[in-house]
Amino acid sequence: MRKIKIFLIAGEVSGDKLGASLIKSLRAQFKGKIIFQAVGGDKMAGEGVNSIFPMNQISLMGFVEVLSHVFRILKLIKQTVKAISNFKPDVVVTIDSPGFGTRVAKQIDRSHTKLVHYVAPSVWAYKPKRAAYLQKYYDLVLALLPFEPPYFTSVGLACEFVGHPSVEDDWMSSDSKMFRKKYNIPSNALVFGVMCGSRAGEVSMMLPVFAQTIDLFNKQSQDKEVVWVFPTISKELAEQIKNTMSKFDINFMVPINEPEKINMLKAMNFAIVKSGTISLEMAFANVPTIVAYKVNKLTAWILRHVYKINTYVSIVNILAKKEIIPEFLQEDCTAEKLSAALVKLIKGDGKKQVMESKKILSQLMPKDKIKPSDKAAKLILKLIQH
Repeated sequence: MRKIKIFLIAGEVSGDKLGASLIKSLRAQFKGKIIFQAVGGDKMAGEGVNSIFPMNQISLMGFVEVLSHVFRILKLIKQTVKAISNFKPDVVVTIDSPGFGTRVAKQIDRSHTKLVHYVAPSVWAYKPKRAAYLQKYYDLVLALLPFEPPYFTSVGLACEFVGHPSVEDDWMSSDSKMFRKKYNIPSNALVFGVMCGSRAGEVSMMLPVFAQTIDLFNKQSQDKEVVWVFPTISKELAEQIKNTMSKFDINFMVPINEPEKINMLKAMNFAIVKSGTISLEMAFANVPTIVAYKVNKLTAWILRHVYKINTYVSIVNILAKKEIIPEFLQEDCTAEKLSAALVKLIKGDGKKQVMESKKILSQLMPKDKIKPSDKAAKLILKLIQH
């Protein structure tokens, strides 16, 4: 059987995780040899596929935030296109990060290469014309949410719902006691998770308001045994968090790339998180959560006045079509509002949130019950072989 070549492009931590799972599934399903090249991170490197440059160089969010790095990004796009041209892959899979991925896709010679985008862009929330734009360059889109395919198939672009990767994690057999024991957290202590993001820019934006929230909450709370856990992905971000939080009189820790991540999440009693996949993971872990996010003021203005976004940001809320998980965005992302929301979770809102979230999560697994990464791999191989 012939060899096939696959080039993967991921621009952030969640995409790197998706890419690593996809690599595993592709190898398991294809009987011949697969050669990979990639733009990715540590997870893909753990599968033996190293990045052609550090992934964090393209891990940027927001219009204004990207502008200051535009020349570097253009150079990396050119470098990626050249690498693909030299590699001559059977398929290029761009994973999330549509800004970088589609700019690469526009410049690829498609005469012998298929293009797949993994994680359908949220065209239902903004920029509906983007579906038609993607149709010009891609052969297939893989969607994580069940209602997304029609937005793409209506413009002639093949799109399949493969399911959300969070359903693959082993939530049932996790052991919260192991995490508490590892870090000497008393069994009667309340553990609050605080997730500021995986990018330095996000941490710089979110950490100050989260720190103020914690300080205000501690001054008002009657709970003396509280531990604040700030999971992060690198020593640099850990130092950034420690430097800020050490100014406050609180009991906190900053685990870096915690290998037993699910045990850690299950050990939490409550959480305050930046908008993103982590809010869904907290729902799977049955942890009452509030979601917060803010961006540069100009970026926020563009989002509101150009793209007319009018939807929720948390997947649970989007699927439920109502606010199950409290969201505090931009002007509402204040220490006063976040602290008050944490108090409400403790007083009973948290139990209601967990019960309602459980009803929603089943929608994230395809009806055929095939694991999302396996289904994605199957569809990609089918595309190559036809």
